Amino acid sequence: MEAHPLRSARRAHRLRVECADAERRARFVRRLAGIPDVRVAEEEETGGEIATITLDETGFLLRDAARLPLYPAPRPADLASIARLREDIAHLGNAVRLRELAPGADRLTVPVAFTASLVGGTADLSAGDPVAHVGDRIRLRVRNDADGGRPVYANVLDLGVAGRISVLNVAEPSGIELLPGQEHAVGADPGGYEPGLPLTWPALLPVDSPRFETLVAVFSDQPQDLRGLAQPGVSHRSRQSPVWRELAWLLRPYRRDLAGPSLPSVRYAFVHVPFVLCPGGLNCSHRTAPGARR
Repeated sequence: MEAHPLRSARRAHRLRVECADAERRARFVRRLAGIPDVRVAEEEETGGEIATITLDETGFLLRDAARLPLYPAPRPADLASIARLREDIAHLGNAVRLRELAPGADRLTVPVAFTASLVGGTADLSAGDPVAHVGDRIRLRVRNDADGGRPVYANVLDLGVAGRISVLNVAEPSGIELLPGQEHAVGADPGGYEPGLPLTWPALLPVDSPRFETLVAVFSDQPQDLRGLAQPGVSHRSRQSPVWRELAWLLRPYRRDLAGPSLPSVRYAFVHVPFVLCPGGLNCSHRTAPGARR
């Protein structure tokens, strides 16, 4: 897969709200104002929304970009549910923004590579139109292909099927140091054994259809702690405390209004590995795919 340097245009993503009652829709839209980098689409705007909300007299249902439901059932339009909805929309926006990172001026020129493959099979998630199933395990490897020079540092993120963002290099929180010519297996034990990382499905997310997931390797020329990007996503059982949310916000790498010395210029490259995650079951349409659960 091609490595892309880091750049993200700060534009507002569109959210669609559908309701047959124009007055009800207008009241609901006002309650969604102020979500960072997200705006409600005008009714005549079509296409490109990160999510859709269907609303009627019984409540609302949040759907992803493919219009698949993110909640198991409609939720009432009360204060608590709207507050959680705003968090869920913000989480979806954050995940989409990471998927959209594109080449920019802060280019990392070191040749790097990131591969993902299923344990016990031949499926390479880095090529073609890969399909994985819940319960499969994946092996992830990052590599510095330079012949010489300084080391690079790799963080590996999982952008889950419902807006979850996980940092997978938990043992190396500032990034995996890669010397020229060095390869590293993410999640391997000290003896070199690679059990692979398990693929899971959010507890409350409907299992009606496969959904897209993306693995992202973030390479940089200096150590970078990206744990502040982590978020639980939609359909997660628990709620974080206000203190946790404040700390996560302050730790975000793009925060620049904290007191302290100027941050050094850092050069980045990203490698994206998108794949389809299938929940399996009797309705699975990928039974002949490598790694399929029969």
